[in-house]
Amino acid sequence: MNSPVWLRGAIFPLVAVLVLATGCSQKRPTGIVKGKVTFGEKHVAGTVRFVAEDGATGEGVIYSDGTYEVMEAPVGKCKVAIITEHLKDKKGGGGPTMGPGGGVPGMVGAPGARPGAGGGNKPPAGAVAGAPPKGLETPGDAGKVPNGKYIPIPAKYEDPNKSELTFDVQRGEQTFEIPIK
Repeated sequence: MNSPVWLRGAIFPLVAVLVLATGCSQKRPTGIVKGKVTFGEKHVAGTVRFVAEDGATGEGVIYSDGTYEVMEAPVGKCKVAIITEHLKDKKGGGGPTMGPGGGVPGMVGAPGARPGAGGGNKPPAGAVAGAPPKGLETPGDAGKVPNGKYIPIPAKYEDPNKSELTFDVQRGEQTFEIPIK
């Protein structure tokens, strides 16, 4: 049985598009990397970034206790950067602190906040004044707060090409402790 000419001409391009689309939808392999970043005896807060040789990246928050978790670090040899400058403010201290007595002025529970300030916003039921919003804590890590006090570290660590930190990420979960010198 002969099929129409237009149908024969359309099948090959359609099959080619489907094959290419299937290949492009495959996600790059990743691993989970956990650890702690320290500078001498101090815990460093900020962001940790893993950069693979092909430019793929994965990053995660470094909590105020120095611990971090990167859920999708690209598999393979990676250069690593520790980014802290975003925590620096004009006074050289950290950004807004969470927890008791912390927060941004005008936030519910922040120092100097007036009841009912902020356009009548009220904290959600069960919220604790000054505590981090739900979702900022990782499961099982109650009390951990992202982005603590700014700790100055050598500038080279902000750039993965200058930090001299490398890690070979594998599939699955692994630990990479980062002592900054």
